[in-house]
Amino acid sequence: KAAGQAERVKQLEDALAAAMAVKIEEIAAPIETFEAGVKLHIGGETLHVVHTPPAHTDGDSFVYFEKANVLHMGDIFFLGLYPYIDLDGGGSIQGMIAAVDLALTLADDGTQVIPGHGPVSDRAGLLEYRDLLARARDNVQTLVDQGMSLQQAVAAKPTAEWDEALGGVWITPEQFVTFIYNSLSGVDHYTAPAAPDTATE
Repeated sequence: KAAGQAERVKQLEDALAAAMAVKIEEIAAPIETFEAGVKLHIGGETLHVVHTPPAHTDGDSFVYFEKANVLHMGDIFFLGLYPYIDLDGGGSIQGMIAAVDLALTLADDGTQVIPGHGPVSDRAGLLEYRDLLARARDNVQTLVDQGMSLQQAVAAKPTAEWDEALGGVWITPEQFVTFIYNSLSGVDHYTAPAAPDTATE
């Protein structure tokens, strides 16, 4: 087992070294760019690539395959775990909800919806995810409106109803609440919540 791990580490080190050896001027510039979206026709299929408001990051898009009726959400949609909202990369809870709302306009009851993480879903699953995002946002907004600090908001467990099912896979409840709290407070980066100050509680 150790030999296999060492071999994998060596492969990753080699891949990293190769990537670092590439000069920026050797990387081909894109030949097509878009702001709101672009329609592509490939092999009899029509793809709608839709740029979203800043959601997971500030550079998100999803792809709708018109003929197949398949919607690939990328990291805007996490199913079975809390989403990673990359605040440092320009993401926000408001943008996540807006991006899902935009995607829902393309989906019908027969659409297969592919998340960035988790099993293939459908429009109902995407709606359920949208409800999670909106309710979690509203719960945290209530705490922000009460003047709670980030530490107090985390301690109040505003996502408790989902924590057992979603909070033990990757993103913790504390991290998810921090993503939302900072989004709502205008903080554009991740700040780990400090341990509660027992002297002031």
